[in-house]
Amino acid sequence: MKEIRPEELREMIESGEDLLVLDVLGEESYRTRHIPTAKNIPTSDIDSRQSDLPADKRKTIVTYCAGPACTGSLKAASRLQDLGYVNVIRYTGGLEDWEKAGYDLEEGSSD
Repeated sequence: MKEIRPEELREMIESGEDLLVLDVLGEESYRTRHIPTAKNIPTSDIDSRQSDLPADKRKTIVTYCAGPACTGSLKAASRLQDLGYVNVIRYTGGLEDWEKAGYDLEEGSSD
């Protein structure tokens, strides 16, 4: 499975690349802070929220969670691949790495 570094993800977001950044943590965590443009679908909700996922199975999806020790992004990425998505990337560093890189986070609800 492909992995991505924070500067690569930031560049993809800032360039307006057509991708889905997927925060797989819980809703409360998402409301507190998340990577800009990220959508929240907790790992445990991927199956029940398939209608919230892109119809195009080739769309790039980047999954992330709290940090390198968090396995949620790996589980989510694996499940997305099982569902047929072919451009799934795991941002292993997650929120912890994003903050260490000095990049901004957003606050707000997942609505």
